[in-house]
Amino acid sequence: MSDVRYPWQEPVLAALMELNPEKLGEKIDAALNAIEARSAELNGSADSFDERVALQDGFNSLNAVKRVAVREKALRASTVTSSIIRPEKVTP
Repeated sequence: MSDVRYPWQEPVLAALMELNPEKLGEKIDAALNAIEARSAELNGSADSFDERVALQDGFNSLNAVKRVAVREKALRASTVTSSIIRPEKVTP
């Protein structure tokens, strides 16, 4: 990918740049897993302040994208539902 400082940032950037809604959830999950794994590795380390800030930024960015994706999915679903043509009543 582009210029990343930490290896876990690659899946984060891949998720943030994903345009296909079908693949977005999977990429977000992979990125969140990478953040979680690295956070666990750093647990108790005193010299990792910069990376911890970056981890939190990545986490916040992914959650923002996830919220937008959920809203867009709900909007698409409601648009499809409201655009269904209802049959007219047939009077005898």
